[in-house]
Amino acid sequence: MNIPIIYFSSSNNTKYICEIVSRGLSSLGYSVQLIPIQKIDNYPSIIEESDCFGVGSPIYAMNFTPNIREWMIKVAKKKNDSLAEKGFFLIDTNAGLPGGAISKAKQILTKRGLNFLGGLEITVPTFDSVFWVDYFKYVSWDKNKIKRAYYFGKRIGNILKENKNIDNKEIVKEYRNMPLSGLLSHILGYIEPLFYKFITKVMVHDFKKCNKCGICENLCPTNAINIDENIFFDPEKCIFCFLCLRKCPKEANYLKIYPNAEFFKDPSQIKGYIDPSEINFDLKESK
Repeated sequence: MNIPIIYFSSSNNTKYICEIVSRGLSSLGYSVQLIPIQKIDNYPSIIEESDCFGVGSPIYAMNFTPNIREWMIKVAKKKNDSLAEKGFFLIDTNAGLPGGAISKAKQILTKRGLNFLGGLEITVPTFDSVFWVDYFKYVSWDKNKIKRAYYFGKRIGNILKENKNIDNKEIVKEYRNMPLSGLLSHILGYIEPLFYKFITKVMVHDFKKCNKCGICENLCPTNAINIDENIFFDPEKCIFCFLCLRKCPKEANYLKIYPNAEFFKDPSQIKGYIDPSEINFDLKESK
């Protein structure tokens, strides 16, 4: 069985956790394919062709990111009866305040009749993983959280192995429901786009440094950049994910208020990181 995990990850923290979950699934013989949301249009039938799929997202304003939510809504709107037979699971990484995001996100698909198998939320050790700060030298990945992600994948896999008809199966609940999270998320939902529009005013593109390599345009998850038309940080589309600032090889994109910022690159910079390809807790614990 092929299980795609569609994810968005600017800091690579969400990608990392999705990779660990995939290792848990792979340990049971499943073939797992990780697909960044920016590439999802290259796989128009990936959900229809899979018996189960996962969705991974960082938390923005106590919710899954706008681009991930929009894609989930598109899936839910597809006029395809086979979708009602699909199982799905959700993964989020957060700075300590997930806000019940999984409970809200799952409703997008369960209302369409898809079967929710479980959810995993992981608070990352860096909390706000945007700028590199000296504090990060003193934090480390909690091995128990890495194990949680691995065994979450195994538990999802075991649910699938019990019966191909996955209706009404027990869910894997590795997430919290927070009081008033729905109300707070609703309020933040109004503020969020206004904040993005405001912040684009302090984002700068240096045309002299830019060599039009196209990296920022290709990485942008919301098509807020069009190099040919000299459009950068479209205020109607930008979700301030920092990818265009992190990844520009010429440092042509930066913040006016923090022009020399050093960005957090990926989870391997933090102590306690374990390469996903080397993870096999079953083997280690059997010794």
